Amino acid sequence: MSDTTNQVEEPNQSLNQAAVAKKPVIQPLLMISGILSLLAGVFSLQSFSWVPDVIEWAQSPDNVAPFITWMYLLVFALTPLLAFGAAYFAIIKRDIKRHAIVATAAYVVPAIVAIILDAVYISITYGIESVDFVSLLRNFAPVDESSMVEIIGLILLIINVIVAWIAVLVLRDSRASNSNTNAFAGAPTMTNHQPIGYDPQTGAPIYAQPAQTQPVGYDPQTGAPIYGQPGYMRPESQLPLVALIGGILFPLLGIIVGHIALSQMKRGEIPSSNIGLAKTGLILGYVFMALGFVALVIYIALFVAIVGPGFDF
Repeated sequence: MSDTTNQVEEPNQSLNQAAVAKKPVIQPLLMISGILSLLAGVFSLQSFSWVPDVIEWAQSPDNVAPFITWMYLLVFALTPLLAFGAAYFAIIKRDIKRHAIVATAAYVVPAIVAIILDAVYISITYGIESVDFVSLLRNFAPVDESSMVEIIGLILLIINVIVAWIAVLVLRDSRASNSNTNAFAGAPTMTNHQPIGYDPQTGAPIYAQPAQTQPVGYDPQTGAPIYGQPGYMRPESQLPLVALIGGILFPLLGIIVGHIALSQMKRGEIPSSNIGLAKTGLILGYVFMALGFVALVIYIALFVAIVGPGFDF
């Protein structure tokens, strides 16, 4: 009776597990990128402070191309609209690829539209020979004409684009790792495996044991590989996520924790499903450490150049 009960309950349990697996789960890196999109959209609203000046110039009789001037209002609206859209795809829809595309558009599209409008306005006003296309590229980083709030929003946009595409790569890497470990991560079920026979007494189906192709760990004394039983799952570790956050905020911490996480994955102590997070944190740690070192060298050089030989230690 107990065997029959187990035989009936097995498919229900597997269906319940499949239903849980289908529930959308927001990834930490996607959540970070979504928050960056929200912040970038909020900071970019500062550009609407230019709206009264644009309207005044569009209505001026000295303006030879008022229609083009009115179109600049579209540039002010594009950045926050696309940034909030990227946040929507990240936090609400949890669509990582669309989020990355819209986040990139929030930075690229307004700049391209501004370049086109500038080129058309200058051509109508002064002639096409006066258009300096190299100088128009400043629309991708208009720091000389923007307020500090707008500059912060621009920096957040650029960081958001980088983090969003890193999230796409991490997701693809994680899916590849999961597909390689699914062969020994869980026991076979009636829904995806055919029985190799039936118990002669109870009639219950008999399933073949999955091949253990990869060890789940190593014996600390002998170094011999240890293979898990069917259904064995190594517990997830938070080290890859700590390495990622540390790589962004505290580069040295990201480097240290990233190396620790990768070493534990190599020894089989923690699962490698989040190896992309660990690698990303490690890379960002080294990148920000290098940028910090370069900034320190430049600061020292400028300090010495400004103070000059009259400085007394």
